[in-house]
Amino acid sequence: MDNHRQKGAIDNMNPKSAFKAGLFTGIGVMFVIGFFILLGMMLSGDGIKFGKNDAAKKYQGGDTEVVGSLDQDLVDTAVELGLDGDTFASCLNSGEQENKIESHITQAAASGGQGTPHNVLIAGNTKVAVPGALPYASLKSLIDDLLAGNTIDSADPNIQIVPMDPEVDWVRGNPDADVVLIEFSDIDCPYCGRHHDTMTQLMDQYGDKVAWVYRHFPLEQLHPDAFHKAEATECAGELGGNEVFWQYLDILFAS
Repeated sequence: MDNHRQKGAIDNMNPKSAFKAGLFTGIGVMFVIGFFILLGMMLSGDGIKFGKNDAAKKYQGGDTEVVGSLDQDLVDTAVELGLDGDTFASCLNSGEQENKIESHITQAAASGGQGTPHNVLIAGNTKVAVPGALPYASLKSLIDDLLAGNTIDSADPNIQIVPMDPEVDWVRGNPDADVVLIEFSDIDCPYCGRHHDTMTQLMDQYGDKVAWVYRHFPLEQLHPDAFHKAEATECAGELGGNEVFWQYLDILFAS
């Protein structure tokens, strides 16, 4: 009888083959262990989630649930402006602002808007569409021409635009001003932020001569949070009025 024990399969391999076999065996074991861990998480309801964090949490200092860190920041901003956190969070979660924002998007497209910011200036029967963020001097020159009653080559009387309504719109400046600028904008658009700064400077200069109307045009394909931020501004305005709407909007554009 042979006194030597029979060698195992790996023992009979050369060193290089044995290393490969051991490596693949280890990877296989790790894969099996990982599979059962993942299966356990899914069965327990703690599965991995991708995209937006939908785990609701209580608004700090209140009873209303808010969703994720973005909502918490939006509520905190409202509280800084003197609004009740629970009431604001409830408005933000309700979805009641969606129809108004969707109507603004429809209006923007009907007036020729293809990007943001999109503006329509109105002086009497004169309507001028202004795509993009014009430099301060260019926009000021256009407003000066409208105030002076000068002919504007780019004017188009066929532009479809819903007239300003102070009972519905958010208006900065004099609602009875000779020139009305209706802006369709996206809070997360960098060009819109630049335009917001330009308009703020112009309003400081023109005072009661110009009315600035803000309407929403969030481009969700580019800025996934923009629609929700638009909802937040609407909640701020609904709860705090026109002045608080603009204060809230200023903060979001500055952040």
